[in-house]
Amino acid sequence: MVRLFLLLLFGVSISQKVCNIDNPVVCGFRDISEQMCIDRGCCYRAGGSPSCFYPNVGMGNITKVHVVHGCHFDAGFVDTTVNIVNRYFDEIFPRVFNDAQSYEKEGTNVQMAFTTQAWLISLFFDCPAGMGIHCPSDESVDNMNTCIKKGWITWHAFPHVAQLEIMDESSIRFGIQMSNDLKRRFNKPESHFISQNDVPGTTAAAIPILKKNGILAFRQGVNVVSQPPNVPNIYQWRDPASGETLLNLNHRNGYGGWHSLDEMVIIPGYSEAMLVAFNDDNQGPYTSGWLHQIFAAAQRFFPGAEVVASSFDAFIEPAAPYVDSHQDSLPVLEGEVGDTWVYGCASDPKKLAYMRLADRARTACEAAGRCCAEDARYYNFSRLFVFNGEHTWGGDGKIFLHDTENWSNEAFHRCLREHRANYEDTVGTWREQRRWGFDVPLEALGDHELRVEIEEGMNALDVEAEELDLSEFAEVAARDLELGEFVVSVDPATGGLERLWSLRQQREWCDAAHEVGRLQYDVYNSTDYERFFHEYFIVWNEWGPQDFGKPNLDKVHHERVSVGPERVRSFVRDADNRTELAVVMDFDPAVHERYGAPARAFALYTFEEARIDLKLILVNKTATRIPEAMFAAFNVVPDARDAALDGWSMNKLGEDLQINRLDMQARRGNAHQHGVLDGFAYGFGDARLQVRTLDAGIVVAGKPTGFPVPFDTPDLSYGMSTMLVNNLWGVNYVLWYPFETEDQNMKFRYELLFSDSQL
Repeated sequence: MVRLFLLLLFGVSISQKVCNIDNPVVCGFRDISEQMCIDRGCCYRAGGSPSCFYPNVGMGNITKVHVVHGCHFDAGFVDTTVNIVNRYFDEIFPRVFNDAQSYEKEGTNVQMAFTTQAWLISLFFDCPAGMGIHCPSDESVDNMNTCIKKGWITWHAFPHVAQLEIMDESSIRFGIQMSNDLKRRFNKPESHFISQNDVPGTTAAAIPILKKNGILAFRQGVNVVSQPPNVPNIYQWRDPASGETLLNLNHRNGYGGWHSLDEMVIIPGYSEAMLVAFNDDNQGPYTSGWLHQIFAAAQRFFPGAEVVASSFDAFIEPAAPYVDSHQDSLPVLEGEVGDTWVYGCASDPKKLAYMRLADRARTACEAAGRCCAEDARYYNFSRLFVFNGEHTWGGDGKIFLHDTENWSNEAFHRCLREHRANYEDTVGTWREQRRWGFDVPLEALGDHELRVEIEEGMNALDVEAEELDLSEFAEVAARDLELGEFVVSVDPATGGLERLWSLRQQREWCDAAHEVGRLQYDVYNSTDYERFFHEYFIVWNEWGPQDFGKPNLDKVHHERVSVGPERVRSFVRDADNRTELAVVMDFDPAVHERYGAPARAFALYTFEEARIDLKLILVNKTATRIPEAMFAAFNVVPDARDAALDGWSMNKLGEDLQINRLDMQARRGNAHQHGVLDGFAYGFGDARLQVRTLDAGIVVAGKPTGFPVPFDTPDLSYGMSTMLVNNLWGVNYVLWYPFETEDQNMKFRYELLFSDSQL
């Protein structure tokens, strides 16, 4: 009875749970705890082998094993993006062709079926000029055609390894369409399977979008050191908002594996299994010796089975109908399995803001019928623009920067002034990301009107002047100001709104403990990283602390800082039938010089009927290698009847998700940080306040934090905040910001919309 209650509490839905079964299928890993096993919807037997196993149905008679092999793709990381693409075109794809012919001559079951990315295939056959890509020769094109025709090269239903939480429905839909357009081009069946590696977790809000676009299954092979979601190798994943269910596959210790049976994908009662073996980053196919070992391992696990070189789709196409007709074969898990790498996307706030405005422009253009895939300009733009969702945002700091000494601002800025090659090369990888993500796609639009709309939007984000023009404003004490349909007070200590009374709603939204627009600048130290590592890493190796941390930081930096502005002034004006409030916030010069705080910030509030527009401008931010993060916090006075703070929600990929009901703690996904589409809201009783964040796409639920741990339930008494910028990673994302002089001033826009509540 107790276990049934726990299953219901943690969002596990199983019509019945029979644990006394023969030949059980492993559901966990060695030394898994009873609670983690139960949270997976599985059975636990202390001392059993396995101790954690799927309920209801045991191992079927496995007659066929699908071996799916390839290599992980990073659009850059160990080299520039262009060099990585050229490596595939010049070395990897020719090696696949040559090795495949050798395997074919051998005549054994060990054959080539190399799984790659549709984005690379698209660039190969429609090679854009001016990007430095080594466009293929006629012979190379013929060889690639042969590879695709014979199944030596295949791809899944998405262009690359993406962080879906920072994309929108239109871009995700196009990514699937683009991948399957290539399938149709070569008379291959459409793919209904998306495979992602490296990034741990993604939002359940993606499920209805994927299902709507024909996807049957979604897979993630989690980076080897990162804490994986607490889910089985394969299960049914249900989106609590829409009720849609998708098969989800998860490999907890890397990109795949063949060393033990618990790395196999086995559906209880089903007659086919899958072994996934992906080679290291951009390394191409396994050598013949390794591939023979992989096939031998599959045969060893299932001696009587047929072992074949295969694809994800060849496994899932017959497996999905089996699960549909045998609902007790796999547990149904609900809840969010949030991306624990998503905080890296705030490391380049301009790239993220550009991506968001272009997504909005694309979606609006499609809705108006002005943009469609039949237009070659728009299609070409979209296939190049989808690059922005790829999970690699820059080079590997171990390779490009390889500097674990110059941490202080004094030493760091000396390196910049001297134009040291390792610093120039590192920045070059970030510039390349922006060029490939925006300049090249916009050029592909030619004279399409969408290009003008996006470029105008980008220009509107630029902050040309370091000072907001206050010549027409009057300085005020900012206490109980009646501005439009609101009564407002500014906290003189924080610069946030400590009173926000809506005359229309007759509702007080803010007080001294619940402020809107409060800025917080945090500096972290080695103790923070040690705490993060101990909760997040599942293995310790040489590169883990370098990738996720700041080696040798403790030699020069020990402080932990969390501050707001040290001086606040308020100004008002009436203009164009609107009332504006400008809050000017000066930061401590020592925090600005020693770390990376802006010298000053402006919060410009424009009051119009039932909405407030907020424009937040950070002025003269210092670039720093010292770990930092900055937040804009939004908290409100909760309804007196809402003791559980159930009124908080956020919009991910178009779905409004009630934060307290997402079961994030049990799943061990990112409970605190989220990529959002529209923003977040608080609504309870008869009043609702929605905060649309136009530019800052990463929000933090509860207390502002730069790290994706702890794995606990957010404390929503702190409200929500947007993460404006951080530099916490050691690789893959931007390591200091700004990296361009013109980006030292930053703009973030918000819309505060007041309406009736539906909760």
